[in-house]
Amino acid sequence: MTRKAALLSITFLLIIGCLPNSAEARWSDKDCTKQDPAASRYCKDFLTNYGFFVTELEFKDLKVRHTIKSIDEFIEEFWKKRDTDPNTPENEFKTLIDGRIRDVKNEVLSMDPDLAGTRFDVNGGLRGDMARIYLLYGMPHFKRKMSGQPIMADLSVWYYFDATGHVLFRFLFISKMGQARLYDRYGFITIEDVAKELSNTGFVSPDETVRIIEYLYIHDPDQVFIAALVEFSYYSDINIGLALKAPEPAAIVAEKNKPNFLGQPEVPSEREFIFSKNHAFLPANLRMVKGQNGPSFIISSSASGMDWEIVGDKAKASLELRISFQHKSSRALHQFESGISIGTSSASVKSGADFYFEFSADGLKNYRNSSEVPEGTLRDLLAGLEPGEYLVNIDLKNVYTKKYVSWRIVLQK
Repeated sequence: MTRKAALLSITFLLIIGCLPNSAEARWSDKDCTKQDPAASRYCKDFLTNYGFFVTELEFKDLKVRHTIKSIDEFIEEFWKKRDTDPNTPENEFKTLIDGRIRDVKNEVLSMDPDLAGTRFDVNGGLRGDMARIYLLYGMPHFKRKMSGQPIMADLSVWYYFDATGHVLFRFLFISKMGQARLYDRYGFITIEDVAKELSNTGFVSPDETVRIIEYLYIHDPDQVFIAALVEFSYYSDINIGLALKAPEPAAIVAEKNKPNFLGQPEVPSEREFIFSKNHAFLPANLRMVKGQNGPSFIISSSASGMDWEIVGDKAKASLELRISFQHKSSRALHQFESGISIGTSSASVKSGADFYFEFSADGLKNYRNSSEVPEGTLRDLLAGLEPGEYLVNIDLKNVYTKKYVSWRIVLQK
């Protein structure tokens, strides 16, 4: 691609960008009382962990509470309103968020193959935007990191998809001097504005602008970073400010429209489970093997990474696999959905013995449009794809605990 073509292409993308918006303002220590030092520390400790879930009205209430007792009453009511199942002794929503907090403290992303070296502690810890997004939405469905050195800043993107495969959110982080900043400049911005955002210095000449844009195009062939620069969501009514806003309490939302909370576990209370040490992530690997009859998808994991349901002397992991294939040129979308059950003995799971397993998805039946009548197998779907290049999104999720892993690959048919 020539310099002129690169500039024209990204100019077109910027023109169709969404309307300007900015990230939601964060909470601060000023939201806590100053009258009692002990109560102030207690309030700040609560906000450090859960401040991103406190609504504007709740902040107004919290500011006028000046004793530990009154703050305790606030916290009790705070979690009561967010209890998705009051009939159980456990507050499932709090358990979910506490698990994500542990993930942040344990630096779950530092060893992630897609985001290796990414740390929360150097990016604001629990108060930073990176932790904010992880606490609100869990592990990204798709994630990628790109080195820009020495031409431009390093980039990383976190994508979250809805059930239809459309992009709900694209969060872009621009890293300069070891600090990752959340990008929020969506709207009608110029090529020079983009180059300044991506530049290591913030000041660019016309030649440097061209070099940065060309570098971006060369090193982002799938345009996952470019897309995150110009469009936050597939849906025009969703902007980054809305995405970062504290969600309404579960009890209030449920009264309105009874939603299905993203990532909320649905573990039957009457069943016995042995859980892995991971709180949101399902550690699995994907290999695409090319054969004479086309590609095969091989998924592998270890017993220690699974959440197991114990049924007598048997243990099983119930998984849901979703795959979407989108043709890059025609944008035609083909979808696959199937269930997977992995079994072993309950004794081996309870003993802590670890083992490695893998399976091919080729023969799995496609229940995308019906829970009873399959539409052939994954192999049949692959055989029916038109020639061309496809973007493939693959999501693997535990049916009950909702822990998941996602991959995004390019397939040439």
